[in-house]
Amino acid sequence: MKLTLPVKDRVVLKALYPQESNLQAQLTMRDVETKVRLTEKEIKELNFRQEEASFTWDKELDVEIDFTESEMSFLKDRFSELDKTNKIIPQLVDLCLLIKDA
Repeated sequence: MKLTLPVKDRVVLKALYPQESNLQAQLTMRDVETKVRLTEKEIKELNFRQEEASFTWDKELDVEIDFTESEMSFLKDRFSELDKTNKIIPQLVDLCLLIKDA
């Protein structure tokens, strides 16, 4: 399934990963991270940088990312788990809705 993600969603996606999980989940997280990670070219093009405790960039860049069925299932399950435990942070709301509706 293809999703178009802005820079912000690609950066905050890691916030939903559990600290501990089974091996399959860890492998899925690694695969997702490989797909959403900003490339060196994008970092330069966006002037992406860390300023104190946050990241900033100078322009938007939406990228279409093709997730496998198992990756989408993992992301949907993870958002559902965070939602049930009231752990959705404001930075994840747009991404949560995008994945939930996918």
